[in-house]
Formats: sequence, structure tokens, C-alpha cells
Amino acid sequence: MFSGTWFAMCVSIGIIVGLLICIIIIKFTNKDGKSKTQYDEMQELERGKAYKYAFWTMCGVAAFIGCLTLFEIKIPFDMFTLFLMVILSGTVVQASYCIMKDAYIGLNTNKVKTGIALVVIGIINLINVILFIVKGKFFVDGMFNLSFCNLLCGLTMLFIGVMFVIKNAVSKKEDSGDEES
Repeated sequence: MFSGTWFAMCVSIGIIVGLLICIIIIKFTNKDGKSKTQYDEMQELERGKAYKYAFWTMCGVAAFIGCLTLFEIKIPFDMFTLFLMVILSGTVVQASYCIMKDAYIGLNTNKVKTGIALVVIGIINLINVILFIVKGKFFVDGMFNLSFCNLLCGLTMLFIGVMFVIKNAVSKKEDSGDEES
């Protein structure tokens, strides 16, 4: 379905454009308009732990996929999607841990803009999935194709966004409870 040099070049350009959009979003969500987010010492420490857990999660998912391949178990995904699954597994672990430890949002980051950006990115990806499903190009010849990546990215961003919003609501409730005491 999707193959060839031209398609690979388009995907590569799409990834580069996506990374540029990420830089723009970071500048948008940071209060000072800089593309570098600032963290305090506690946040840096927790982020280091999060990266460690994310790394080992990615190793585990990659090993699992490798075992499926070694045992010649047919999996209905193309190679790009499998690589993305490894990356997104680490992303979910890293973001979840950081959110729970108050190390996801930097000192110069606007929480509301960040939450909105995460949810909007998730919704845009899910809209692309709906378009692929309507066109009948989501599952072709017994395989999920590149369009499945939009589903993975969309669900990942929505999960992180919802987790972020819930954590903020709980933190606000705890802060207002502390003030009443």
C-alpha cells in the first residue's frame, strides 16, 4: 500500500515538520517565549529517573517485539509503526512519571497552554485516523499501515493531556485544602 522512495521522503519531511511544530509549540507554551524549558533541581532529579524508566520500558518493548519476530509470530504492523510503538512506550512512561512527580511542567511553562496543546495535538491525530478509516485505508491487506501511527500518537497525546489536567485539578484541590487548614 504505502511504499517507495517518494513515500519514504514524504514521511521523512513529515517527521521534520512535526519536530519544527514541536519547537513552535514549546515556544508558545513557555511564558518567556524561549524554546528551552527551565526546571529546578528537584524536577531535574525526577526527570532523570523518568528517563531511566522510559529507557528500560523501551528496551522491554523492543525485546518483546524482537521475540515475536524470532518466533515468526505474524504481527499486523509495518516496521515504522513497530519502531514508533517502542518510542511512544517510553514517552508515556517518561511523561506519566514526570506528571505524577510535578516535574513535567517547567518553571517557565504555562500549564493551561500546555494542556490545551496536548489535547489539540491528540484530536488532530485522531481526526486523521477517522479520515483513513472513512477512505478504507486504515487496515489494508491484513496490515495496519502508517495511518495507525496517527492513532498511536493521538491516543498518547490525549492520555498525557488528560493525565496532566487531572493532576493539575488534584493539585489545585490539595493546595486549596492546605490553605483552609
